[in-house]
Amino acid sequence: MRSHLIALKPSSAALLWLLAGASWLSASGCGTTCKEIAADRVELMTRPAATEDPHLAVGLPLSRINAVLKARFREVPAQPLKLPKISGVSLGDLSVAPDSLALLPAPEGMIGIRAKVAIRRGNAALFHLTFDTEIKPQLDPARGRLGVALQASDLKSVQADLSPKAADRVTDVIWRQLPKAARLMGKGTIKRAARKIVRDVSKRGYQLLRGPIGDALGTVASFSVQIPDLPLSALSVRTVQTLGGPTLEIGAVTRLGAQSGLGASPKAGAGGADAQLRVAGSALAAMANWALDKALIDSRYTAKGKADPKGEYTPALDWESGADRPLKVHVFKPEGECIHARLGARPTLAMAPKGEVKVGIEDGEIEDVEGPALVELAGWAYALWADAIQVSKSVAGQVELKIAGETYGLSVIRGAVQRDEITLGLKLQRGGAQSGLKPLSEAQSWAGLSVSGGSPCAARQAR
Repeated sequence: MRSHLIALKPSSAALLWLLAGASWLSASGCGTTCKEIAADRVELMTRPAATEDPHLAVGLPLSRINAVLKARFREVPAQPLKLPKISGVSLGDLSVAPDSLALLPAPEGMIGIRAKVAIRRGNAALFHLTFDTEIKPQLDPARGRLGVALQASDLKSVQADLSPKAADRVTDVIWRQLPKAARLMGKGTIKRAARKIVRDVSKRGYQLLRGPIGDALGTVASFSVQIPDLPLSALSVRTVQTLGGPTLEIGAVTRLGAQSGLGASPKAGAGGADAQLRVAGSALAAMANWALDKALIDSRYTAKGKADPKGEYTPALDWESGADRPLKVHVFKPEGECIHARLGARPTLAMAPKGEVKVGIEDGEIEDVEGPALVELAGWAYALWADAIQVSKSVAGQVELKIAGETYGLSVIRGAVQRDEITLGLKLQRGGAQSGLKPLSEAQSWAGLSVSGGSPCAARQAR
């Protein structure tokens, strides 16, 4: 069952409509009509996506996934193994025991999987067999799901441990049981026989995965990622190399109006976190607009910035990649004394010592005003940026992972704005995804919005 974003009003801190000590410049005489202002809002809110690059991506270090897979695989019971005698000597009671299970780097669109079993005599491993394969995961954008389930029949190659140490261990087992007369053939002959045993076992490799181990693979060697209820058009998967090791990256393209997507994956990867969510700034603005349109966050306000279902003012967000002030806050009043104002700012995101998310804006500047200057704008940028981060936190909190049959959720432990991307460091925790939006902490910060006069009609004249 998919998770759903639910309506939640921003916290009181997010609605502190701070006055910056400056009002809008009058923009009378621009010749802007209410019809044009209404059309501007419709255009911003309904424009299609302009990029097929991922709008957001969940990065999962393979080491974190593999730790769970290995632990669960080793819980599968060993199964007995019978081998032919050598010179009348049996190797004794042998078994095939699960040793490790791991996801591996693979070409784009594929996921590599390695299963390793030990051939044991008692509790001691004599040698190992390694099974490798690459499989194409099931991608279902309509449901927001990526799934992998390995069956024994999917394993394409098997490699036996033919190292000198492995051959020596098998040789020693046989040698210790040989009568003195039989030892006259020499240890070299026994070692050659031991190598033949290992090769014969490897040829029977797939047969060894029948029974408990093979039956368990469909459950243990399973992995899925469920992205919450966003309108998605495509999912992708690839392995990227980071400083912390290989990372599985699941990219998603939404049907929202993102104008630019994610860039190359950062070398730092998750930076020690269990996982990472990266969202393109333009995609975050489009997601916030989608949430506004769906009434998941307040979408109508009074002139003083107070949320009110009957308010005459409607906000929207945009993001200009590469700009000094990439976050663009639009405020529309399409009826009566019509207004369209745009403020640009540099958004910030950090974590407080106690783990609260701190959002802020810097270098705010009114860039365009169409219509009369009748309201204060300073607090809008901060509150809408807080709402946008609220949406991204909800997306992160509702991503659900299933690894080897166990369900995990993600919680935000840090955040940052890096160039034109918002990154959230995530902690993996058992128990599934969150059930909905959670309020941002009361410890949010407002970084001091300086408001200066903009160019009232610049945008209109440029068109």
